Amino acid sequence: MRRLSALLCGSTAVMLSAAVQPAWAQSAQSTTLEEIVVTAQKKEASLQNVPAAVSALGADALQMRGVDSVESLTTQIPNVVWGEQTSASLITIRGVGTSVDTGIAEPNVGIHIDGVYQSRATMATLDLQDMARIEVLRGPQGTLYGRNSTGGAINIISASPTNEFKAEVAASAGNFGQYGVRGYVSGPVSAIAGARVSAYFKHSNGYYTNILTGDDKADESKAYGVRVVLDVKPTETFDANLSAYYQVLDQDKYVGQQLLTPIPGFFVGLGGSAAGVATSTNAIQAHRIAADYPGSNKITTLGLTANLSWQITPSLTLKSVTGYIDHTLVQNFDGDATSYAQTTIGLAPGVTTSNPRNGDAKAISQEFNLSGRAGERFTWLVGAFLFDESFHPDIPAPLPNGLPPAFAPPTGLPAGSIIIQRGEETTKSYAAFTDMTFHVTDRFRISGGLRVSRDEKKFVQTTGVSIPGVPLAFTLACSNAVREKTFESTTPRVEAEFDASKDTLMYVQYAKGFRSGGFNISDCADDFDPERITAVEGGLKTRFADRRGTLNISVFDYDYTGLQIFQINGFTQNIANADAKVRGAEAELAFAPNTWWQFNAAASYLDAKYGNFLNIDPLNPLLGPQQLRGNRLNRAPEYTLSGGAQLTVPTEKLGLHAGGNFRFRAEIYHSAEVFYRPFNIGRDRQGPYTIGNLFAEYVSEDGLGLRAYVKNVGDTEYVAQALANPVEGAYVGHYGPPRTFGLEISKRF
Repeated sequence: MRRLSALLCGSTAVMLSAAVQPAWAQSAQSTTLEEIVVTAQKKEASLQNVPAAVSALGADALQMRGVDSVESLTTQIPNVVWGEQTSASLITIRGVGTSVDTGIAEPNVGIHIDGVYQSRATMATLDLQDMARIEVLRGPQGTLYGRNSTGGAINIISASPTNEFKAEVAASAGNFGQYGVRGYVSGPVSAIAGARVSAYFKHSNGYYTNILTGDDKADESKAYGVRVVLDVKPTETFDANLSAYYQVLDQDKYVGQQLLTPIPGFFVGLGGSAAGVATSTNAIQAHRIAADYPGSNKITTLGLTANLSWQITPSLTLKSVTGYIDHTLVQNFDGDATSYAQTTIGLAPGVTTSNPRNGDAKAISQEFNLSGRAGERFTWLVGAFLFDESFHPDIPAPLPNGLPPAFAPPTGLPAGSIIIQRGEETTKSYAAFTDMTFHVTDRFRISGGLRVSRDEKKFVQTTGVSIPGVPLAFTLACSNAVREKTFESTTPRVEAEFDASKDTLMYVQYAKGFRSGGFNISDCADDFDPERITAVEGGLKTRFADRRGTLNISVFDYDYTGLQIFQINGFTQNIANADAKVRGAEAELAFAPNTWWQFNAAASYLDAKYGNFLNIDPLNPLLGPQQLRGNRLNRAPEYTLSGGAQLTVPTEKLGLHAGGNFRFRAEIYHSAEVFYRPFNIGRDRQGPYTIGNLFAEYVSEDGLGLRAYVKNVGDTEYVAQALANPVEGAYVGHYGPPRTFGLEISKRF
């Protein structure tokens, strides 16, 4: 508690000057910020009354700010950093997140769509269309949420059917060959039921140019999807919300990795293209590659959800959330990202025995919770959670030209050899949880929760090398080897909250988080330990200026053990566990001085460093084990700043008689330096960078809308993900999006 008090005193002065936006909206007739209702604690509550670090964006804000993917949350939510590696979304909150997807890693940050847990990082590469809101919970979620997460949770809530007929259709176009259509229809279908159907399609030429082939559509893509929601309310006390969605991301060409350092010259000696090496300086510029293999990528997700709610008595409610997910990944790409055919991932030209990379997963989840009230001062919730997943990762790495002895001693590998990494993982998870609140007085409350979890994992693994003409029995390190592990956790939460005034809430919280261990697909019998976090957090939420403004501040202190570090080591990957210490502070500010203007400002501070951690740098193994204590965690900038200003102008104020409103928004985001590896050397680093966005919108009284945007106005080049590849002595990764702009026209009915 002394550490928490010191953090609060030391950071409040800094945070008062800038903050990150919470969920807020304002009508043209009112200067009071609209109350946003969230379900972050498994019950409906005003965002300002939730004693936790939660940010939310409603449907209007999501559309106005162009938030159409999880990636877009980086500039909107404090201490959230996003990256992508081979179609896996790498999300970090407060320095806690997965930095590399090995094909079998589970995310540190849990994503839930309409209450259903999304178990794979590739499931987060989805389009956010027809959403009601997004809630981001920062800090370990070890009590109320299925499959405990150490970093936080992102709740995505889709729009529900409306009580009256509504519809919208929109078409858009922009640079980089972007175009798309979207729309929805919603309304009652009977006296007791309503339905909503939405769909979208979008296309992009992508941002990358392959300088080896001259192809300026090196990551061209199309995406499409449909969502159906049926809400049935046969009685006043029972409600059934049933939904299904189907989404596809399809790329005939796929940029899996881009070099961030020059192409090694030795590839010429091995038979690589001299032109590719000669232009290597261009290849390391933003959105430039020199790849000899175009690749492909297709991700398909089907999700089914049933949310049932039965108010048994006025003070007793039973809820059920049932989910089913069928997720497929079929992927091929240039594994070395150079002009030389050293390796591919998946299919390879001339290697007839190779097959695509796969990451198929099927998962069923079920949660029940029963909540109620005892008297006027005690509320409670008890629940149970079940999860069953079957996951089939297969990551073949063909070597079209083989490997010389220097790379694969003592004899090398002949052309057409394939590195084999495949398996089948089954996970069964069981949990029981409770959460209770006692109102000591009208202004002071004590709450607590507890979750007991058990994860049972079984992994059947085959790893080794396929060599032409040699029986696999002689070249496999393990074949259908069975590994089984059970991970158990007990994660409590204790909290005190106090209403300092009718508009000011103060809270302090102690909580624990947990993330299961698992198995390394690259090496036989290589298990890694679970992650555990102990967190202390304090916060303040207040409204001011007759509720025309809100200011939320939080400070936190984590003890982090078992941090899972993933890195490439030769042609395999290894997982190490480390300790870490994370401290920081955040603030969120919104202010509407009048009916025309809305402002938000933002700041976050993060002191996230490794504790005792000995590790060998695969790029420089001759240095031996290095003590990395005191180095910054991956993807954990020391500070971020952001701000926005939004102006709403009725058309009559401009002398126009068409009716409706013009809205203009400008926003800015700045990040301190980011490291992508624990060694913190110069090449691991993305320096400080700044991004600005502009939006303009006109909506007429009869529902006609025009919207224009420019994102990354300054065309800032910044690395969003970097990974060391020791075989090449190089880095691979990708850059964030360049300047994009576009226009959308829509009509609401």
